[in-house]
Amino acid sequence: MPERGFNQSSTAMPDYLAMREKNRSLEELGAYMQTTFNVTEPQNPERVVAARVTASLLRVLNVAPAAGSEFTDAAERWGEHRLVLISEGFWRRRFGGSASAIGQTLLLDEEPFKIAGVLPASFRFPDARIELWTLLSFPPGSDRTTRDNYYLDGST
Repeated sequence: MPERGFNQSSTAMPDYLAMREKNRSLEELGAYMQTTFNVTEPQNPERVVAARVTASLLRVLNVAPAAGSEFTDAAERWGEHRLVLISEGFWRRRFGGSASAIGQTLLLDEEPFKIAGVLPASFRFPDARIELWTLLSFPPGSDRTTRDNYYLDGST
């Protein structure tokens, strides 16, 4: 996203993790990939554009939820990862802007995700179509964890 002042490049998950661990120059690194989810609860089913992100990405972008809590690094572990941050528009459309949405469960592709928070209305990353942000996490042995699978975009 050079137009926003962020450098961007594509990489594989093991390469990103190695860069993050060995990084001594940058304050933090973040990565993401765009995806879609079928949302089937709590109301009308719909297909939603989303981003799977590292917990660090929002810190890199200096963004905090307007309500609720941010992702933690510990939550990136497979099995702990089923959290979702929702856009302000999604929150208003699906939950009427009610604070009780935080902590509720959404079914994303038939998997339960707990709503951790609502991002500010001004947050439009990586683009304005994104309505959900989940943690970037894959089961052990997934082909997404190989070095020859370049699907991640990163920001510094």
